[in-house]
Amino acid sequence: MLKELILKAFRTRKKQLDQVAYAQEIEDINAAYARLFTTEDGKFVLDHMVKYNLAVPVATKGDDLLDIGVKQGRANLVNEIIQRIQANS
Repeated sequence: MLKELILKAFRTRKKQLDQVAYAQEIEDINAAYARLFTTEDGKFVLDHMVKYNLAVPVATKGDDLLDIGVKQGRANLVNEIIQRIQANS
């Protein structure tokens, strides 16, 4: 019985540590995005990505579903980059 309680406590603590480590990793990743895209070159590249992936319609007449999916995926990636930068500020 005692062994089971110790194992349960260990698993609970390990899970808590994993959550803390995961949260720290997310903070570190967001900080890296912010450092990268707040340089002059990073701002230039991000502006380009926004211009060609967010400032245009995802679907236009004549696009097939694959084209639309690719455009949406690119837009999602640019949005994620922006969100990570904003999360760090």
